[in-house]
Amino acid sequence: MKELAVRYAVGAIIFDEEQNFLLLKRNPLRYQGWGFVKGGVDEGENDLQALGREIMEEIGISISLEKIIDMEYKTAYYDNTKGLVVLVNWFFVFVPRKTELTLGLDEWVDQRWATYDEAWHRLTWQTQQMVLKKAQVLFKSLQK
Repeated sequence: MKELAVRYAVGAIIFDEEQNFLLLKRNPLRYQGWGFVKGGVDEGENDLQALGREIMEEIGISISLEKIIDMEYKTAYYDNTKGLVVLVNWFFVFVPRKTELTLGLDEWVDQRWATYDEAWHRLTWQTQQMVLKKAQVLFKSLQK
């Protein structure tokens, strides 16, 4: 039996002070739909370095480590365009709403801050809906 190649990735559930979530619309020339910041971990990087790089590349901001919480939650999916399994480690990232974002236009064409319900219905991928649900549960536990 042939072993599948694996790619490690990180994803960011970016939220603001009102607990709205940042959603990004993919460039339809590459992929369709709405999702979260996500990307691969390059050789020689740890997850936090990759997360910082991906956030800079995709929305043009640098993040501080104290604004990040490891969700301790992972998802996996099969990327049939590359023939490999992608394992994603998810993080919460706080970004004030007033922060100016600059989309990496080769990847993204639109952005919006959304409530939990809006985000749930707009997200294209079921795995990201599961991450959003986990994020909501984690928010409630952090507020106690």
